[in-house]
Amino acid sequence: MVPFTDRGLYRQFVENKPRPVGLKNFVITTTTGMVLDFELFQGAETPFEDPLSFYIYRKQYPKNQCRTISISLRWSKTKNIEINVPCSAVVVSYNKNMGGVDLCNQQMEAYHTDLAIVNSWMEYKEDPTKMQIPKNNIKDLMEFKINITKE
Repeated sequence: MVPFTDRGLYRQFVENKPRPVGLKNFVITTTTGMVLDFELFQGAETPFEDPLSFYIYRKQYPKNQCRTISISLRWSKTKNIEINVPCSAVVVSYNKNMGGVDLCNQQMEAYHTDLAIVNSWMEYKEDPTKMQIPKNNIKDLMEFKINITKE
């Protein structure tokens, strides 16, 4: 959710969000939190004809692979016990790789910074050997942000 309280055609209200009023934003990230693409909600006109995530999903999980591959323990509210629940490859992959958007949001909130700086920092820290920087000399997000403002 992008905070936005002014008048606007696509302004949304989503309960239980830290900022419940704003523009709904659909985001595709890596598991490390780097944003690859995003699309603001535009009602029925939101261009989702062939989104990247659907392509990746279809390529990775054809229909015949959506069968049960493991069992997971889940809490049953009605029985008040843990029960075994079958999981497909799609669910296992989602649970393993989810959280990229949360990581990005966490960095943006912690340092009150914008997406461009967070994405740049994530790219900077991804492979320090390319930049010939020892791992113990990699700047944290705050140092990185300060260096950008100085240059």
